[in-house]
Amino acid sequence: PAAPAPGPEQAPQSAQPAQQQPPPTAPAPPPEHMCHFPPHTPLVLSVDDDEVNQEVIRTALAGVGDVHCAMDGLQALKYLQARRSLRQRCPDIVLLDIQMPGMSGFEVCSEIRQKLQLGHFALPIIMISARAPTDQTAIESFEIGTTDFVAKPFNSEVLKRKVMAMLQTKAESERIGAVACQSYGVQLKSVQGKLLEQEQKVRSEGDRAEKTEKALKGVEEQLKAAQAGFPPLPDDSRAKELQDRLDASESSVKSLQGRLQAAEATAASLQERLLSKESDAAEL
Repeated sequence: PAAPAPGPEQAPQSAQPAQQQPPPTAPAPPPEHMCHFPPHTPLVLSVDDDEVNQEVIRTALAGVGDVHCAMDGLQALKYLQARRSLRQRCPDIVLLDIQMPGMSGFEVCSEIRQKLQLGHFALPIIMISARAPTDQTAIESFEIGTTDFVAKPFNSEVLKRKVMAMLQTKAESERIGAVACQSYGVQLKSVQGKLLEQEQKVRSEGDRAEKTEKALKGVEEQLKAAQAGFPPLPDDSRAKELQDRLDASESSVKSLQGRLQAAEATAASLQERLLSKESDAAEL
C-alpha cells in the first residue's frame, strides 16, 4: 500500500534539515516510591480461591516482589502460623478476597488482627472483592481491620501502585522504629552509666559512714575508760574533750546518713527511669 501523505504539520523527510543526534544520557533514577522498599525482596501473600485472579495478581506484581498464593482462608492462616513457628519473616502485605469457601475474608482478617496480633504496620491487608454494594463492603472491611480496599474488577496498575505505596510506608516505619530503638539504646546506656556512678558514690558514702561509726565506738570506749578512771567532775577537761569529740562524731554521722539517704533516693529515681526506657524500647 502507498505511504500516507504528510499532514499539514508534517513536512517531507527531504525538507527536514539534518540534525545532530544528542549524546546518550544516563538512565533516569528510579522513582521516589521505589527508593524505600525493604532491604529484602518484598513478600506478598495473595488469598483467593480463583486461580485466574491469582494469575492476574501475580502478573500485576511481577517485579514488585515474590507472590505466595493461598487458595482459601484456612490455608492462609496455616501459612502465617507456620512461618511464625519457624521464625521466618512475615509477609510484607496480604491481598485478601472476601467471598471464599470455608472462611470469609472478614474472618481471616479478624484472626490476623486479634489472634495473631499483627497490626497495620506489621502486616498491611488489602481487601479485594466484587461483593456489592461496594461502599458498604469497603466500610465493613475497614471496621474489621483492613488497611485498604480494592473493588473487583480492578485495574492492575492501580493495585500495583497501592501495594508499592504500602511497602514504602512499611519500610519507612521500620526505618523510623530502628532509629528510635537506637536512640533509646543510647539513652539507656547513659542512664545505666549514671546509675553505676551513683551506686559507686553510695558505696563510698557507706564506707565512710562505716569508718565513722568505728571511730565513734572508739571514742565511746575512750570516754568510758576515762569515766572509769576519773570520777566525773565539772572541771574534768579530759571528759569534756571526749564528750566534745563524741558530739562532733555524732554530728558527722548524721550528716553522712543524710547524704547516704539522698544518694539512695537518687539511685532509686535513676532505676525507675531505666525501667521506663527499657519498657519503651520493648514496645518499639
